[in-house]
Amino acid sequence: MSRLLLPVGEFDKQAVFAIAREAGLSASSSRESQDLCFAPGGDLSPLFDEADLAPGPIVDLDGKELGQHHGLPRYTIGQRRGLGISAPHPLFVVDLIPESNAVVVGPEEALYASVVYAVDACYPRGVAPIDGAQVEAKLRYRSPAAPAIFQASPEPTLFRLQFRQPQRAVTPGQLAVLYDGDRVLGGGTLVRPPRATDAFV
Repeated sequence: MSRLLLPVGEFDKQAVFAIAREAGLSASSSRESQDLCFAPGGDLSPLFDEADLAPGPIVDLDGKELGQHHGLPRYTIGQRRGLGISAPHPLFVVDLIPESNAVVVGPEEALYASVVYAVDACYPRGVAPIDGAQVEAKLRYRSPAAPAIFQASPEPTLFRLQFRQPQRAVTPGQLAVLYDGDRVLGGGTLVRPPRATDAFV
């Protein structure tokens, strides 16, 4: 960290754009975007092997097949549009199952969870919060931190969070970051519950 240089670290976004305009950089007139700059038009297919983009079933919560998907990497939990299926009520992607190459859909209420699990935990100060500690946790970078109870596991790289309010579209592979105000306490990678629950029995 002592060798890290952040030349625009003291400037806000408007000041950085002003410097870019003065320097004649084309990026100074670009629209702000959260998209991947290296995936024109949002096409992620070049990033995956052909086998990863194999079609498979779209199923409901009871396992009934409703249609076919075009490769798991093209879908995300919480997605509603672009599923190519019809139903009498809105359906959302609620799970992606690589083992069976299936996209699972369900009603919006199926997107919410009060308990989440994380693996590969790390803590900047080398010490996890105490079991039962009140923390704030973010599961998506654009979502506000939400109050949760930190639950430790005998496995030091695993933890569980019990939220006061259910969280929407908990997505395996994304991060759970723990805060005390604006101080980062630690974090871990979200996983589907079956991979983690035994450690808390």
